[in-house]
Amino acid sequence: MEKLAYSVPEAAEVLGVGVQAVYNLAHVAGFPAVRVGNRILIPCESLARWLEAQVEAQP
Repeated sequence: MEKLAYSVPEAAEVLGVGVQAVYNLAHVAGFPAVRVGNRILIPCESLARWLEAQVEAQP
């Protein structure tokens, strides 16, 4: 079964950034983070779309 969402450490590994950076992003409006209880999950497809949008927004 394919993963639907990353945990914060998994998202950090995929993005190549630190865990704290993903926790910080999770509090930024527009970043695709979902709270499930005390956990923060980042949907895989939403993360890919968000990252593409960030690239396209660059001058």
